[in-house]
Amino acid sequence: DRNEKSLERRYQLGVEPFLKQLGLLDNTNSSKAPVSIDSLSQTVEYQSFLEASKCISTRGFHLTIDEADKEDDDDLKGNTYSGPFLLPVIDLLNHDPSKACTTLQRDSSTGIFSMTAERALAIGEDVVHSYGDSLTSAQLLQTFGFVPYLHTQQVLGTEGTTGSSTGRTNGSQQHCWTPASLHKSDHLTRACLMVKNSVVPRQVRDRINLRKHKNGLESAANGNEEEEEEEEDDLVWEVHDIPNRRMAESIPDEFLVSATDRNRGCLLTEDMITLLAIQFLPEDAFLEIFSTEQSSTRLDRSILTEDCYLGMLVCHSLLTAIGIKADEYATPAAASSSTALSPSRKRASQMTMKSSTSASAVAMKRHIVAMRDQDQKRCSTLLSKSQKSLQEEREMFGLTIRVEEMTNLLLLCDEIGLLVTELER
Repeated sequence: DRNEKSLERRYQLGVEPFLKQLGLLDNTNSSKAPVSIDSLSQTVEYQSFLEASKCISTRGFHLTIDEADKEDDDDLKGNTYSGPFLLPVIDLLNHDPSKACTTLQRDSSTGIFSMTAERALAIGEDVVHSYGDSLTSAQLLQTFGFVPYLHTQQVLGTEGTTGSSTGRTNGSQQHCWTPASLHKSDHLTRACLMVKNSVVPRQVRDRINLRKHKNGLESAANGNEEEEEEEEDDLVWEVHDIPNRRMAESIPDEFLVSATDRNRGCLLTEDMITLLAIQFLPEDAFLEIFSTEQSSTRLDRSILTEDCYLGMLVCHSLLTAIGIKADEYATPAAASSSTALSPSRKRASQMTMKSSTSASAVAMKRHIVAMRDQDQKRCSTLLSKSQKSLQEEREMFGLTIRVEEMTNLLLLCDEIGLLVTELER
């Protein structure tokens, strides 16, 4: 659970002292040393707190109070609490944004909640509500505890062909796919360090020098004067000893790779390009551009396309970061099989260390496609079952989210591949 640490901290700082104050928890331990997480997770009180937190998280409703209503209603002035509210019976409504026919309301004078039908309902019609038509599968799972079968159908390309009590029919819009997360230190700067300490910089340098030599021969054959030799040294530089540069807090800790119709082809943001490029810039160039680590200066794609050496190193680091991310995926289908080695069990992060950048881009895309195909096959098997166990349903939810994430990673691979092709020209 990505929120496990925050829950542990909330329990230790707020809940545990309150329980001791009420005499419901042993307060004889005078030691101020923090309880280890393993010990904490074994306590009945913490497990009860987790259960209660999950109930509130997956059942709670949030309502925002309109500022105009506050001005008109004295009872609402100063009221900033927007939830969560636990609303029994109301929380039984199924989710379907395309057929939602209800609106949750709260009477400011009485505090009573009501779910109002927006149109006439037929006898026996399923009353559905929208828990958020712009939420990703991961957000729905984390917030409400489920992933709509429609989302699974869409990631499999079978929308409308498999029964779902709450799924949209043919012609419905695509839902928001879960973005893939690349962490600043765990993925990106770690990948840069791996590239620095590998043979990749030498291979890129050799390819650039070979291309320059070839161009020089062609120029000589055409009767043109050869360029000065010292320019060749300016094309490459030693990167092994360049330190890890963090840019303090001006660069986000996490990058969400999420392709939409509007940003497709622009997944390489200026923040991401800046973070990766500064890991390879020579010291004098770095100091010239960034006077301090707090600098708000950002680099765009032009710095990569105008400097082949830097561009290739950044692209190679991106592919390695994607490989690190791919290594984090564990395939349930592979785990239950003792036969052939699954693609996802290979070390994807090592695939880029001995190949050219263009070959690495192709290999990484094939690797992730193989992983995604395997997950889709397992997901399709689970979806086709008329009766699923709780464990199988949870597995299907997780696989749906993973397929969405890997699809976004593949689109990032495509963008990197196009950039590499441009650099190789």
